[in-house]
Amino acid sequence: MRQDDLRVNSSMRYLGDSKKRRKKTFPWLANARAKRWKESSPSGSGDTGDVSGAANDDKENHPMDQRNALGGDHFRKEKNKAVKKANYWEDQAGKRSADVEELKSSLGMKETELRGEHKTIRRQNEVIERQEEIISGLNATNKRHQVEIHALKEKIRRIPARLRTVMKRAAAYFGKQKEETQTYHLKHDGSIPDKARDIFAEMVALDNVPANKVVRVFKRIGEVFGVNVKGDVSRRSIGRITKEGGVAAKLQFAEASQKAKVITEANEKLQFFLGIKTAVNHTSETQRDGWIELVEEIFALLFESGMCSEAEAREFWNLVTGMNSDHAADQKKLFELLKEWKKKLEREMRGEKVVKGMDQLRLVGQSAYHTCAKYAVLTRRKIMFFGLDPFMIASSPTIANPELLIAPSVSHETASLDGTISEAPYSQIVGVIQG
Repeated sequence: MRQDDLRVNSSMRYLGDSKKRRKKTFPWLANARAKRWKESSPSGSGDTGDVSGAANDDKENHPMDQRNALGGDHFRKEKNKAVKKANYWEDQAGKRSADVEELKSSLGMKETELRGEHKTIRRQNEVIERQEEIISGLNATNKRHQVEIHALKEKIRRIPARLRTVMKRAAAYFGKQKEETQTYHLKHDGSIPDKARDIFAEMVALDNVPANKVVRVFKRIGEVFGVNVKGDVSRRSIGRITKEGGVAAKLQFAEASQKAKVITEANEKLQFFLGIKTAVNHTSETQRDGWIELVEEIFALLFESGMCSEAEAREFWNLVTGMNSDHAADQKKLFELLKEWKKKLEREMRGEKVVKGMDQLRLVGQSAYHTCAKYAVLTRRKIMFFGLDPFMIASSPTIANPELLIAPSVSHETASLDGTISEAPYSQIVGVIQG
């Protein structure tokens, strides 16, 4: 390889000024151009012309193929180098384009995140606005409460002065009434006050104070508390007050038994003591009769007082559901007797309810049917049923028969006298007693 080719190969790596590169890397080309320039320029001596002519002759005598081959190799190398550089930069461009696409995708993701952050910021701004509204409302409420607190503080500050004023007025008032309050009168205009009556009744009934000593005990208690008790109440009045308390207790028991079906909100349980009475003997029947008499007396008193429409003692026994006593034989028998008494009263009340709900026609027919049934049992005869109007049969002189009795019907369609089937106008039919 020629030295010039090595210089050309090394010169392809330099990308500086083209003129300087040619001067530096192609000296033989610069010399050839200098020679051509000298040959073409006018010369002053013939020696120079001869030399240039000889040079031209040498150049012309130089083989053209060799020069073309040298130039072709040089340009092929330059081409290859250019192709390599093009491929290199193409590869670099491909890599850079991949980087650009990656950067674009990353940029899109960043834009998406940025939009999400913008939405979050907007929501946070809305939350902040709402919180600011709430805070403003709370501030207004706080100011209002501060005003109220200030007013209450002022009111509290004035309380001691108001209390002093009230105490002064109370002291002045009670100072005047002191003498009057220290004296208690057992009678006002000849009548005993209700409070005194209650105290007297409780002292006799609850504290077992004798009636003739109630007033003396009451005055002794008043002296202990510094109260002067004036007046007097006779023993007979104390007895009447005690009797009135007993009547009131019985009325209270009767009223409570009437309302026994109602359960109060506080689920209170009431207990009453009906007293202890002496009996002729301790048999179960005597005890049962005593209970029945006591309940009837209480409900009769309730009726007389006008607190109920009628004295219905049987309603009390319908409410009785149990009995507490010892395991003695007479108490067990008493329980059975009261149970039978309760059943009897329940049946009577149901029967009365049915009878009161009947109309007049059915009531007459039922009574006639029972009469017919009793007569049939006594005479051992049978009863036949027909579907005729009982009033028509009873009022017709041709059909009427003392043996015809009215009975209730079990069906609207019944057999008539002539054997036909007809619908009875009432729910009663005629029963004929036959031998």
